[in-house]
Amino acid sequence: MRKTLLTVSIISLAYLDSWAQKEVVNPVKPEDPVRIGLKFGLPNIAGLNVEYVTPWLNGRLAPTADFIIIPINYEDEGSTASAGGSFEMRFSYLELGLNYYFTKPGRGFYGNISYGRLDFFTDISGWEDPSQNPEERLEKLDMTFNNLNLKIGARWGGTFYFRPEIGLAFMSAPNGVSYTVIHPDGTIETVNNDSSGYFGVMPLINLGFGIAF
Repeated sequence: MRKTLLTVSIISLAYLDSWAQKEVVNPVKPEDPVRIGLKFGLPNIAGLNVEYVTPWLNGRLAPTADFIIIPINYEDEGSTASAGGSFEMRFSYLELGLNYYFTKPGRGFYGNISYGRLDFFTDISGWEDPSQNPEERLEKLDMTFNNLNLKIGARWGGTFYFRPEIGLAFMSAPNGVSYTVIHPDGTIETVNNDSSGYFGVMPLINLGFGIAF
């Protein structure tokens, strides 16, 4: 019995040593490790996606990043019958994470863990309302959300590829929400809500495509 256990132990150690040397000395180099493409979905709406498949862990580990910024500045002279003026809106999203491919180096199904930051700002303080009886309206809104994302996805194709993803985002609002309101009597109020205790879960769905090289 002892001889059998000793033999199994020696074989196991030899196999682990061989595997470790292969991983460290001869890492697998994936084909077309650099991927640049576009993603559409939630919460990023639409944006640039970049991925690099490293040779480590048998070519299954890939850092990834998503980025988008949408600035909107609108001006309208207006008329006596309609509103006029200008307003500003800005939406941005940044996500940094890691993909781990389950079966093939840089291909097929993978899991993802990532950190995201979503910022939304709007300002309509320059927008004039010709109404005789103005109603209460929101002038400015500034929101920031941090989220931890857990996703599963797949990368199909070669030089040109297609990439669907689904998952969950665990979101928090560490900086709170601030906004400015004009009341019917003309008074202006700026409110800063402490939303540091906010926590929510949001479904994620993305469809992407791009080029690998």
